[in-house]
Amino acid sequence: MKYQVTRSAVLVAVLLQSLAAARAQEANTPVYSEVSDEVVVLSPFRVDSTQDSGYRASNSVSGSRLNTPIKDLPFAITAFTNEFIQDQHASGIFDIVKYAPGVTFVGGGFDEGDSHLSIRGFDAGPRPLRNGFSGPPVIDPTNIDRVEVVKGPASFLYGQLSPGGLVNVITKQPRTFKESTLRVGMGSDDYYTAALDSTGPVPGVSNLFYRIGVSSGQDSHYYDAYDANRWSFSGSLLWHVNKTGQILVSYEKLQKNEGPLLNPKPSSYDTRLPAGMQQGGIYPGLPQSFNSSAYSDFRDSDSGNFVAEYDQGLGEHWNIRAAAATSTRSIEFFTNGRFVVGYGIAGTTADIPATATLPAFSPVSGLVRRPNINHFWGDTQAYNFEAVGKYQLGAVSARLLLGWQYEKQSSDNKKNRAPTSQYPRPWDLNNPATWDRTEPFPADMPLLSWYHDEVVIKSYWAGLTLGFFNDRLLSLTGLRHSYNRTISSWAPTGEAFPPYASAANTPQAGLLYKLTDEVSAYVAYSRSFVPNDSDLYDADGNYVGPAKSPEGEGYEMGFKAASHDGRISGTVSIYQIRNKNLLQAVAAFDSNGELSFATVQTGVQQSRGVELDVVLSPIPNWQTYLSYSHQNPIYYKNPEDISLEGIPLLNSVRDSASIWSKYKFTQGALKKAYIAGGATWQGFQKMSDGNHSLYFRPYALFDLTVGCRAKLFRRDVDISLAVKNLENKEYFPSTNTRGTPRTFILSFVTKL
Repeated sequence: MKYQVTRSAVLVAVLLQSLAAARAQEANTPVYSEVSDEVVVLSPFRVDSTQDSGYRASNSVSGSRLNTPIKDLPFAITAFTNEFIQDQHASGIFDIVKYAPGVTFVGGGFDEGDSHLSIRGFDAGPRPLRNGFSGPPVIDPTNIDRVEVVKGPASFLYGQLSPGGLVNVITKQPRTFKESTLRVGMGSDDYYTAALDSTGPVPGVSNLFYRIGVSSGQDSHYYDAYDANRWSFSGSLLWHVNKTGQILVSYEKLQKNEGPLLNPKPSSYDTRLPAGMQQGGIYPGLPQSFNSSAYSDFRDSDSGNFVAEYDQGLGEHWNIRAAAATSTRSIEFFTNGRFVVGYGIAGTTADIPATATLPAFSPVSGLVRRPNINHFWGDTQAYNFEAVGKYQLGAVSARLLLGWQYEKQSSDNKKNRAPTSQYPRPWDLNNPATWDRTEPFPADMPLLSWYHDEVVIKSYWAGLTLGFFNDRLLSLTGLRHSYNRTISSWAPTGEAFPPYASAANTPQAGLLYKLTDEVSAYVAYSRSFVPNDSDLYDADGNYVGPAKSPEGEGYEMGFKAASHDGRISGTVSIYQIRNKNLLQAVAAFDSNGELSFATVQTGVQQSRGVELDVVLSPIPNWQTYLSYSHQNPIYYKNPEDISLEGIPLLNSVRDSASIWSKYKFTQGALKKAYIAGGATWQGFQKMSDGNHSLYFRPYALFDLTVGCRAKLFRRDVDISLAVKNLENKEYFPSTNTRGTPRTFILSFVTKL
């Protein structure tokens, strides 16, 4: 709560300023270029969300790096519009993308933020793209305009990526008309949020437009003990230099402070069991609100993101874009508790002795308290240049895309741990009297590790889209060459380890044929790679050499529908993805004949599946989004351990489905009201690679929202009541996280 007074004052100040501006200028006034008295031409590198209709997104910028109709792209893309995002009352990125087929949450690491996802069974990493660039790992939905999920290997478009796909978060941009929106929400367990978003022309300056957003919020205090507050600021300026040229500068700042933070529920472990069965499930019997944090535990997340772009049309055929982006991130946390409990975990097989006030108890129920402080920080600079040319060559249309990018990443990961003499007494999970949350911050925290990484990425690419028979047949081909070099060092001394260098050529090809004006069929092929950052060692621990970069290869075919009246749009797809060059520790005998482990590179992962992604609008005031995914991500081949073959990949889910529907009443007493609701269902999720029999059980979550337009303080206000997790179901999105309990949110939205 220590940051809330300052942040609320900032919010009030911006609110008063916007109210004054609102009275001085009429809303929704079109702005025209004073250079030529003509409407400014939009950049082909930026998607225009004003073309969206409700939940239906007509265009995407993530699928080709250009503003392109989704129905013309030969692969699956899911785009969530701003209206859909607002109706979800999203608190994080997963609240949005959990409706996309084949997307699951796998996060939970302390330095991962809140956006670590899996797509089509493959880990997509903890840092979704931000307007096409690498962005911070913590995302506040306040500044999100839309979210696009591109399926399959997409390294031609964005370089080093998981073979499953990518998530690109598109932030709000300045508008050419005046508009200010205030959103205030309050809910169960002290939840609240407030956000102000203002955009429009800069008074007195021709062709210059702004957007400012500020928000503050507090998570619900459901857990014992837990407190989290966040604050964000976003600002951007758009200058129409001329009819076909524009400069966009934007900046985002986000802080989230958790103290105490929310730890995962402990899992069990028993070293007396055979290998492969020692890891158990979530420790049973703990209340849903249980949290292992002491009052001194905390996590502070701080990120910033700056982007400057210059787009310019050159003559009749070409457009260029030059962009520079920099992002900073810092996540620091302190925690006393471990998150695994069981026989052997405490380093002893004896009972934990009694104290004057507490009885002795078994290690099987003893949660060891081991104070750690971890600080992860870094920054990224990226420079990008692209050019697109459009030509009509008789009956053939052609679009050529050329690009170059240079990126430099710097990061530090520092860990300190208290000596064993300062470990607090373990908790007996069967006895709440032992749950001492007053554990002090240790006086001595010796350095455990501190690694510094420097990464340089260089890439260039070329793509060609051809249209035949009045664009009835579209072909897309492209190739990117990427080079990656990583140098790691022991930060206290600067001693560098052998560098990792890797390069890859990643092609992409697709063909789409319009069977009718509203239905198309497509086929696609693409590849991906993730740069190597590991070495190979023999059973004696001798260095063998650097590992190869994991490479993905995907095939996809499907159908797309987009009716002219907007009643239906969607995609059904069938795909196969394989990922090779996997690292694995295997049992081997060393030179002394003793059993040890060697690091080898072997095996292939595979995911096959079918996906459905549809937006229906049978009547203008009723729209429904629905999706379904059936996938089979497995260890396909593993010569070193054939017992793994056919085993599902970690965190993968075979079946999932979702539906969300919204109906607006247009007559009678409920004329200004609406009702929205839906469900997400997730099947069995692979829980552990240490015990292949462990799965999280299937669960279904139901959400409901009712709202209406009303007059409040002589102002039009949209009032809504949302209930998330209607049945208050306890569920686990991933091994290291837990789902939110039932939450009520009362929201007020008004135009200023």
